[in-house]
Amino acid sequence: MLNMDKYLKENCDLSLGERITLYSGAVLGVVAPVIYTRYVGFGDFQGDGAREALYWGGSLIASIPFSIVGGVAGLVAGMSAVLVHKVRRDGKKFEDERVNLEAKVKGLFEK
Repeated sequence: MLNMDKYLKENCDLSLGERITLYSGAVLGVVAPVIYTRYVGFGDFQGDGAREALYWGGSLIASIPFSIVGGVAGLVAGMSAVLVHKVRRDGKKFEDERVNLEAKVKGLFEK
């Protein structure tokens, strides 16, 4: 996980907030199927402690394939949200650099 964070920070130039958005999408994608399976699949809301543990364990095991797919889907959703923000941010940065370069070129020809 630390290598992925380092890669996203250095190579993809993502800020901390953008990386948090990316990771939260993946976490929600993994956790949502487990919660859904627990409350929709088993449905008993008033079980005792042993029954609750059994239901949660069963939900965890039953939703493993959905959690993998959900994690990937959450990662894709997080990345799409982040990329929109990154494109806007980079567009502003490149526009500022273009204006500064134009000012330097004008300054060379005015002398």
